[in-house]
Amino acid sequence: MFVSAHAAAGFLYGAVPALEPVFQARQIRAWVTGPGTRQALMAMGIDATCIDAPAHDAPQLDSESLWQSAGHHLVAGDRVLIVRGTDEAPYASFAGPAVGMGRNWLAERIRQAGCEVDFVVAYARLKPRFTPDQVRQVQQWAGDGTVWVLSSTQAVMNLQAALPDQVWSYAKALVTHPRIEDAARQAGFVRVVQCKPVLEELLSSLQSLH
Repeated sequence: MFVSAHAAAGFLYGAVPALEPVFQARQIRAWVTGPGTRQALMAMGIDATCIDAPAHDAPQLDSESLWQSAGHHLVAGDRVLIVRGTDEAPYASFAGPAVGMGRNWLAERIRQAGCEVDFVVAYARLKPRFTPDQVRQVQQWAGDGTVWVLSSTQAVMNLQAALPDQVWSYAKALVTHPRIEDAARQAGFVRVVQCKPVLEELLSSLQSLH
């Protein structure tokens, strides 16, 4: 299970193009939650028939929707590897058990189905360090009605950490999940629109914010 395109790229780097025959021969499935990760796997040589994702009409592209569409294929005793990132400094998590950071909801469901779960860290997320010019630019965008596309709760928290006294009530936010919407509203964003992380819906939602 790859939590993102970054996870796929970090884990599979250098393994292409030998992967696809392995997936086919050993009946290995690749789980993803969004179209971006699916496209990344296909670009690396994983056939679309080996990839499981949320249903096209799923209300959200997340772990819950993925479980509904793919969880019933598991058989007790199966092994699932969750590839994700860590919020620690580069390589720090590789010194010990590489479990990474992220929600454990899916892992809990997999264990309840009688299956084994392991984790591997494929990349590290670092907080950005804004220069004085960047801080001034963010302050301008926060107050002039600019639309902010927020793709994770970490993005919201990083903005708050970088500018703890910033007022966000004049900014507009486009978010891709209810949890991100909650984080944005708690940060002070007032006008928030939620949509799926699909290009057509993002463009349509952007138009609605103007």
